[in-house]
Amino acid sequence: LDLAPASVCGAAARLMQATAAIRNKQAVFNICFAYTSTEETVHAVDMLQRAQHAGWVTPGDVTPELLVRCLRTKGCPPVDLLIRTSGETRLSDFLVWQASHEHLA
Repeated sequence: LDLAPASVCGAAARLMQATAAIRNKQAVFNICFAYTSTEETVHAVDMLQRAQHAGWVTPGDVTPELLVRCLRTKGCPPVDLLIRTSGETRLSDFLVWQASHEHLA
């Protein structure tokens, strides 16, 4: 949250505190700053290349599932709903891989 204004940091802190006790983790709320899918994909491919050079994976090991494990959203459930608060109706290089099957609002 270092890039966010103080008011956003405060709201995020209150949201995290209010939802910390939820045990069943039915929902995940992601806020993305200074993010593009292009940069994220390049980062994931770089991770895979480094793993290959280190001998941890071979080119045949690379699958969509392995790529997902290299994305910045690894460990998050699939996106069900993506809300564009700006009124845009396109993804604009935002969560392109993760939002391939979601509902856009």
